[in-house]
Amino acid sequence: MKKWATVLLVLMIAILAGCSSSNSQTGLLNEVPEIIEVQIQSDPEELKLGESVTIQAKVTQGGEEVTDAKSVIFEVWYSGDEEHKMLEGTHVGNGVYGIERTFDKDGVYNVIAHVTARDMHNMPRKQFIVGTVSEEEIERAKESLYDKSSHMD
Repeated sequence: MKKWATVLLVLMIAILAGCSSSNSQTGLLNEVPEIIEVQIQSDPEELKLGESVTIQAKVTQGGEEVTDAKSVIFEVWYSGDEEHKMLEGTHVGNGVYGIERTFDKDGVYNVIAHVTARDMHNMPRKQFIVGTVSEEEIERAKESLYDKSSHMD
């Protein structure tokens, strides 16, 4: 009888240990969240000198709108300038955060949306053309967007 009780006890411990380890492994896989996605856009799409424009960041996670971002900061600067403006975005609905901006000279402008949400950070970059700009200026600006982001080092 003692033998059977010992065998039964060992068997129950083995079953319980197996169940708890498989649950913890599955739990770890389920706890890894999808990354937040950020798309920068403007309204209107064609930017004109001296006209107000809305620059927006659409924030999603796993296809769902993120309406509870901790911080959305738009870094905006004229390509080639050292001065960068940091502008706080406001939630306008449906996972979209935005700022209003008027551009005072023709050229290429750079925007980085610094988004912190759900314990993650994403900072996509986009360039906008305002007014009349030569192809040479556009090419030079494309190169400088990634080469001259030394403030991010």
